Amino acid sequence: MNSKKLTDDLRLLDCSRPCTGSASIILGSEEKVKQLSENPVWITGIGQKTISAGFTKNISFSSMESTKLAGQAALKMADKKIENIDVAEIHDAFSVCEPMALESLGFSKDGKGTDMVKELHETNNFKINPRGGLIGTGHPLGATGIAQTIEITQQLQSNTGNRQTENPQVGLIHNMSAAATSSTVLVLEK
Repeated sequence: MNSKKLTDDLRLLDCSRPCTGSASIILGSEEKVKQLSENPVWITGIGQKTISAGFTKNISFSSMESTKLAGQAALKMADKKIENIDVAEIHDAFSVCEPMALESLGFSKDGKGTDMVKELHETNNFKINPRGGLIGTGHPLGATGIAQTIEITQQLQSNTGNRQTENPQVGLIHNMSAAATSSTVLVLEK
């Protein structure tokens, strides 16, 4: 709250730190993965949507249309509902993005994303962004989505130490670019 004011609504610590970094994952056929891993994680849903540039193309100030459509596609492919998601990595490059994404994905009702963020914080529920999101961990452009995928994979494998959520079976990754012009959502399962 006391960090440098950047705009009327954002302060320096409301913004993720762009940084350098890298991340990698290995994808393989079901046969190969079963040979190499005792605890495989499967991509069961993929959704991607690109719309016209800018937040002005969204239905409301708390909606990200590309996120909504990508999330619906990924959940449909995985045959899941948002209520089935046990842990999620949400793209929160700025503090205002997390509640917007929560609403657009259906984790909270329209206009209630900020209330959900507050409730998660007050109850120490780390279902959303257990590693601190992009604001807490940095935002290495180009590597962010892979880093989010690694976190959810490790959550599903119960391999995240003190940030482990309770027995997750289904995880979700949400990544976006260019003011939600483009969004990608993945559903992962044990």
